[in-house]
Parts: sequence; C-alpha cells; structure tokens
Amino acid sequence: MVGEAVPFGRMGLPEDHTGAAVFLASQDSDYVVAQTLNVDGGNWMS
Repeated sequence: MVGEAVPFGRMGLPEDHTGAAVFLASQDSDYVVAQTLNVDGGNWMS
C-alpha cells in the first residue's frame, strides 16, 4: 500500500493541508519568505 510507504503511516487528507493554508494566509506568516512547506507526512524525509 502507498500509505505504508509514508512515515506517518497513511495518505494525506485534504484537512491535513488546512492548517498550513490558514497559517500562510494569516498575518502569522508575514515574515516567512522563500520557504518550502512540506505537508506530506514526513515522506520527503524517507
């Protein structure tokens, strides 16, 4: 299964991205510049 290959143990869901999207749209991210925000359950680390 594909989910077994992801360190978090499951495939991502749309709601997993909600927090990142809300953060990036908020004033809390005003000082964030030129970053990659990986919301992938740790897959990029494996």
